[in-house]
Amino acid sequence: MDVQVKSQTEQSPVNDFADEALKTLAKVVRVLESMRYDAASLERDLRAIQRKSIIDAL
Repeated sequence: MDVQVKSQTEQSPVNDFADEALKTLAKVVRVLESMRYDAASLERDLRAIQRKSIIDAL
């Protein structure tokens, strides 16, 4: 019976796919975090504009 053992440095296609999927997921998370920050910043700006409009109307 012939048994082949892979070295620990050799990657299987499944491991390569999983590594790429994790890298892509990390990029997606960074983009979503950036979008969340941008949305919070826009919300703060909008509230400031609304406050100024209310004060100007008084």
